[in-house]
Amino acid sequence: MTSVRHLLLALLMAIAHAGTGSNASTETSGAALSPLCPATVNAGDILVAHVFWESNVTAPSTPGGWTLLYGPALIETTVARHWVFGKIADGSEDSGAVAFGAPAVTTQRAARVYSFSGRVGGAIADLVKGFAETSHATDPQMPSVTTTQTGALACALVGQNDNNAFVSPTGESGGDWVEAVAELTAALTPGLSIGLCTCTPTANPGTVSGGNIATTNDPCGVIGFQILAQPDPTVVTPSPVAAAFAISASSIVKGTVTILPSAALAAWGIPDPVVTNQPGGQTVTPTSASAAFAISVPVVTNEASGQTVSPTPVGAAFTINTPTVVMGTVVLTPAAASALFGIAAPLLVNGAITITPNPAIGTFTIQTVQVQIPGGAGGATTRTLAIHIGLFI
Repeated sequence: MTSVRHLLLALLMAIAHAGTGSNASTETSGAALSPLCPATVNAGDILVAHVFWESNVTAPSTPGGWTLLYGPALIETTVARHWVFGKIADGSEDSGAVAFGAPAVTTQRAARVYSFSGRVGGAIADLVKGFAETSHATDPQMPSVTTTQTGALACALVGQNDNNAFVSPTGESGGDWVEAVAELTAALTPGLSIGLCTCTPTANPGTVSGGNIATTNDPCGVIGFQILAQPDPTVVTPSPVAAAFAISASSIVKGTVTILPSAALAAWGIPDPVVTNQPGGQTVTPTSASAAFAISVPVVTNEASGQTVSPTPVGAAFTINTPTVVMGTVVLTPAAASALFGIAAPLLVNGAITITPNPAIGTFTIQTVQVQIPGGAGGATTRTLAIHIGLFI
C-alpha cells in the first residue's frame, strides 16, 4: 500500500504549468522577436521557450542565460522549423523580454515562454529531456513521451503554418493530453499558430502515445518531452583495474545501488548519508581480493531484503558504522579466514541479525543492540531489549 508520506512527496515533487508570457510574432524584416516571460516568475521555476521560424534560411539566436535544448525540428522538410530553449529562473524574469534576434527576412516568426513549478533541483538540461518530434501535412500528430519519475510532466509544443485554432488532442493512450493554454495565433502571411499541451501519464511515471489534434489542414509539427523535478540517478559501471566508485554525500537513491567491479584493489566509498528505500536495498559485490568496503554514517534501508554485504576474498574488512537503522535483515557472510566484522552501537533492527562465518579465527562484536520484538496476541505493545554481546572464536 502506498503510504501517505509517499503520496505527499509525489505531490510536492509534481511539475505543473504555472504561467504563460505575452505572445510575440512578426514577419517584418529586421524586427526583433522578443516574447515576454510570464508576469510572475519565482526563483527556481523552469522556463521553456518555443520558437517557430518559417522557411529554413535563418534561425533564432540563443538569448543570454538560456540554453538551446532541442531543434531545429523540421515541419514538412522546408516549410518551417521550431526550437525549444530553457532556463532555470533566478526570480528576476517577471515579464522580462527574451531576445531571439532580428533577422533581415520577411518570413513568419513567433515565440512564447512558459513557466513550470515543482522543481527540486538540477540543471535545465537534466530536467527538460526525452525529446521526440513529429511532422505532418495536415493535423498535428502527438509523439510518444515517456516520463521517468513520479510527478514528471509530459509536454508537447505544437506549431502549424497557418493561423488555425487548436483543441486538446484525442485518440491517445496511456494518459490524457490537454491543451494547457489557448494557442498563439498570428494573422500573418499565411499565418501561424503555436501552442502547449501537457499530460501526466496514467502510470506516473509512464508513457503517453498517439493521438492528434483536429485542425484545418496545414503543415504542422510537434515536439514532445518530459520535465522532471530533479535529475534522474546516474549509473556508473567501470571495468578497469584499480577503479574507484563514489556515491557522494547526501545521495538519495530510490532504487538499488549496485557496484560490481571485476578488478583487484578497488576502493569503494559511500559517504554519509545514503538512503535507499526500494526493494533490493543496497548491494556491494566485489569479485577480487583486497577490496575494501565502507558504508559510512548513517545508512538507512527499509525493505525486507535489508542490507547484505557478501565478499569472497581473504582478508576483507566489513564495517557498518553507527548509527545504522535497518528495517529488515542484516547479513554478513564471508567465506574466508581472518575476517573482521564490526556492527557499532547503536544498531536498531526491526527484523533479524545473522552473522555466519565459515572459518576459524573470526572476530565478531555486537555492541548495544536494540531489538524491537513485536507484541503477541491481544495487541501487546512492542518490547525493546538492550543486548551487549562479545564473541570470539
